[in-house]
Amino acid sequence: MKFLNKKALPVLAMLGISVVFGSSSYAATPSGYTSNQIVKANEVLQAGTVIPSTLLTTIVTDNMNTPVIAVVRQNVYDSVTGENLLIPAGSKLIGEPTGFIGTRVNLSFHRVIFPNGHNIELPDYGAIDGVGQSGIKDKYTTHSWQKIRGIFSGSILASVLSSVSNNSKTTSQSQMTSSNGTSSGYSNTQEESPAKEALRLATAEILQTISDQTKQNSEVPPTGTIREGYQFNIMLGTDIRIRPYSR
Repeated sequence: MKFLNKKALPVLAMLGISVVFGSSSYAATPSGYTSNQIVKANEVLQAGTVIPSTLLTTIVTDNMNTPVIAVVRQNVYDSVTGENLLIPAGSKLIGEPTGFIGTRVNLSFHRVIFPNGHNIELPDYGAIDGVGQSGIKDKYTTHSWQKIRGIFSGSILASVLSSVSNNSKTTSQSQMTSSNGTSSGYSNTQEESPAKEALRLATAEILQTISDQTKQNSEVPPTGTIREGYQFNIMLGTDIRIRPYSR
């Protein structure tokens, strides 16, 4: 049996953790603990521990209802002795997006699947970037080009339709005056022909459609994308107990 280094005992006492040696259940289950619980030193991952991870699935904020899968990229050892492997590299992490704030995507992970097939539940630990900021950021777009293109195209088409409508009205009014400048007997307020009425209504409908589409494009929300292979960390918010890993 390998005994705990005596230098670690005062540290454990300060943390309120009693250290015992012996057998333990093979099923690893994380949970919080109080000062009167007996916890093996080589099973402790303390709050503030980070799990280096790499994303295996692409995240697009246009669809936040999708599972997130990542992989542990470095071995994680116990926080007290630093000698016992608790979460090996290659373990899979299961989670989901929890929000999109500003340019950052918040992720929460609730399960670890070890290479040997065993798994544990986590109390929803969040992702942080390389400098410790909550949430992660990769690619971000406000769709500004799409909005500008919609406005530009709509303006051109509206101008063309307005010009066609005005030309039709001018032609109609010209036909009401004879070539020698005398009135043809029709007033400018006479009823429009069915064809010109249809053209006017169609033009108005198209212009309204253009206006609605331009407004819709201007309301397109920004999109954040986290690509496969993105590296980040998961920070533990509480102490957990995990049995040392064995194949």
